[in-house]
Amino acid sequence: MTTAGLQERPGPFTSDILHAIRPSGGKSLKIDRYNGTTDPYIHMDNFRSIVAGKSYSIAESCHAFQETLTGEALSWFFDLRPQSIGSFIELCDTFAARFILRTDGYHTTAQLFKVLQGEDETLKDFVNKWQSATTRCRDLDKTLATAAFKHGLRKGSFLDEINASPLTDYDQLMAFAVRHAQAEFDTYGGHPGTVHKTA
Repeated sequence: MTTAGLQERPGPFTSDILHAIRPSGGKSLKIDRYNGTTDPYIHMDNFRSIVAGKSYSIAESCHAFQETLTGEALSWFFDLRPQSIGSFIELCDTFAARFILRTDGYHTTAQLFKVLQGEDETLKDFVNKWQSATTRCRDLDKTLATAAFKHGLRKGSFLDEINASPLTDYDQLMAFAVRHAQAEFDTYGGHPGTVHKTA
């Protein structure tokens, strides 16, 4: 590709970001490049984890993130409208919107209503599954998450207990569920029917 060809695809950054100094050190981040085929939220989380503590400016974060893209994702980046990205938040939002269908988990609180406890699934396994799902949720609505958690539990003594309790705070509910799950496992092991099924 000629120099003129490169200049025809400047990328989407505004002038202040485009012409800012690149991240110091001159070394590429030790992170798997994103090619557009996997979960974009996992890539963003990995990126944020690696650059945490590096004190990158907005422009440095944008350039560093661009350097983690390859293949389809890099082509998408250069096809974005010039001067359309002026912050790292805008870059992440645009990136997530483009590749959201490549996700392999739950990323909104409303989607948590799909997380259900299986008939033979212990409370411990369900809480672990729930925690894994909520970890990937952006802007978790704790009031809605409380309703989704109760909705996901199968009918039984634990659901009866939390419905009858004054636990209205999501964090308190999760702490109670963890304690109950551990106590159940310590007592009954991997046999959920022993304590959950009602007559």
